[in-house]
Amino acid sequence: MRVVLLVCAMVRSTGEVRIASAKQVMQKGFLEVLHRHRVDMILIAVVAVMMIHALYCYSFSDSRLALAFSCVSVIVVACAYLLIRVLESRVRHQVEMAFLVGLISCGLLYSVVFAPGTVPDETYHFEASYKLADYIMLQGPTVDSLPVREDDSALLDGMLQSWALGYDKYRSVIDQFAFFANDASRVAVEPVSSFDWTANPPYIKLPSALGIVLATLLNLGSYPLFYLGRFFNLLMFAALAYFAVRITPVGKNAMMVAGLLPMTLHLASSYSYDAGIMGLAFLLTGMCLRAVYGEGLMSRREKAGIVVVAVLLAPCKVVYTVIVLLVILIPRKRFSSAAASARFKVVAIGFALLSLLVFRAAGLLQMAGVASSSTAEGSRGDEYGTFYSLSGLVSDPLNTVLLFLRTFDVQGSFYLDTLVGGSLAWFQVDLKAPLYITVALLFIVVLSAQRSEGDNAVIPGAHRVLCGGLALAGGLGVILSMLIGWTFTSESVVQGVQGRYFLPLLPMAALIIRSKHMSIDIPLGMGFVYIMIAVNAMYLVRTFSVAVGV
Repeated sequence: MRVVLLVCAMVRSTGEVRIASAKQVMQKGFLEVLHRHRVDMILIAVVAVMMIHALYCYSFSDSRLALAFSCVSVIVVACAYLLIRVLESRVRHQVEMAFLVGLISCGLLYSVVFAPGTVPDETYHFEASYKLADYIMLQGPTVDSLPVREDDSALLDGMLQSWALGYDKYRSVIDQFAFFANDASRVAVEPVSSFDWTANPPYIKLPSALGIVLATLLNLGSYPLFYLGRFFNLLMFAALAYFAVRITPVGKNAMMVAGLLPMTLHLASSYSYDAGIMGLAFLLTGMCLRAVYGEGLMSRREKAGIVVVAVLLAPCKVVYTVIVLLVILIPRKRFSSAAASARFKVVAIGFALLSLLVFRAAGLLQMAGVASSSTAEGSRGDEYGTFYSLSGLVSDPLNTVLLFLRTFDVQGSFYLDTLVGGSLAWFQVDLKAPLYITVALLFIVVLSAQRSEGDNAVIPGAHRVLCGGLALAGGLGVILSMLIGWTFTSESVVQGVQGRYFLPLLPMAALIIRSKHMSIDIPLGMGFVYIMIAVNAMYLVRTFSVAVGV
């Protein structure tokens, strides 16, 4: 009897061992399947979350348009993810190509959500692009006269009626949309913008102008013409940002996140010349970082690239010229001699300054005159007053310091909010993103700056200090320009500054918080692209759902 019991106990024990082994095998196989198909699992999870989010947005908008756009956004995100999966096995630069797909797909969604004229200063930028298109087509625009097609004149009038994003804007687009022009005859309109719409370097508006030219030659309607110009502007930014990410040896993740921020895409998918400025700034930053942290002697092509991009960027916005000063960090070992090193750095910085003088001489002289005047009177829209002057600020340094400190104290949170894109479309209160979106985006920016697998280079402390100093100088330059050109002496806080003005400096500024003591031992690049695509899509669904109810 004891023998039988012993045998039964052994069988039972053996069975338990076998069962435990089978469970372990199943668990291990399940984990292997999850690891092998983790990207597909992410796609399924993202689509599920977006569908739940779409239903939530529909619950407070109660609009079929909102539900339709939610479905479109889910399809666009799914197609973007699937395209990235296909390209992973066919291209060398997988992360950079995924970033490019994310830029274009999200940019198209932004272009759909934000109707003509609802992006800040878009009427001004549209007129500037149309002016260049007229020159290309030999239509002979002047400072006071802009020849446009009759249909496009009606579009311009509609843009001026209201800048607010709401149901009426979408209704107008749907009702007036036509694939081909009804009346292509030319009429002369007076530019309505209060800005100097002839002041921008022509090359920065060339892509959007070419879109207008192509639409005109194809006799497309006013809205297809408008959106084609927007799309060409987006393609310019996407191409420049893609090569910037591909070139830079450090800070790749931070640059991708900066390019996929809602505010960046909001501007890049419009007629704003900030699209070209941000693209050139990102590209110059990437080129300089490659020169600093690359190996071997710099090629002529590398040197020429830095000089050309610096020359193109400098006239667009003077303050962003500080980026070219990164060439100071290029080590001696990357040149054939110390003299060659010094010569290149002088040439790069000197040509950028020369470009400023060639393209911006008149504006700089005018600004210098206003800045040095103690009674710089001027207008700001419908308001009139005396602007702060540079001589006045220098003569009272204590008050100047207090003025800047008060500005940071009062406007600091607004700068951060409008840097990442927590407030879009002329800062409509009803469209403002919840705080958790802004906080999440800022957290992603900080995390993207840290070292990780594939982007693990340690930046010396002196380099981080210089990057921080240049970013700070550029940021203070932005604020100073609005202080002496947009702020009355009766005001105690600098007016007119928005966080989006700091976006071209963000990839360089992100290097400040890149710690040598922190490293994440997994590749994060693809994850950041996936996260930012999903965040942008859900943010746009929420924005559209609120807008159709306004």
